[in-house]
Amino acid sequence: MATKSATSSKTAEVKPVLVASDGAAAEIAPTLKVQVKKKEFLERVVERSGMRRGDAKTAMEATLAILGEALANGEEVNIPPFGKAKVNREKETPRGNAYSLRLVRNRVDLTTQETLAEDGKDS
Repeated sequence: MATKSATSSKTAEVKPVLVASDGAAAEIAPTLKVQVKKKEFLERVVERSGMRRGDAKTAMEATLAILGEALANGEEVNIPPFGKAKVNREKETPRGNAYSLRLVRNRVDLTTQETLAEDGKDS
């Protein structure tokens, strides 16, 4: 009787991409684990937006809180260029709730960076 090996199961290979502030993209080695923490994320927001650090921090924290609340409430979030996100599974843990998300992003041309103001979608 043949048994199936756990290593023989097929999984989709994820190829992470690092995008510089100038829009240039470079593939990251698949073995490299990259984690963007709040401080680094804020620095990227400041650099990309040109906002003062304090203003960017306030806006970023409010945005992340609203995004987290919407997903925790079971809402599907569709915000270009972030993408379309929804909770697939939720599990209670000793530290709080853990969510498994599905995020779908449209392919974008990394050489152009559009903003809501440039698109005329201020509201």
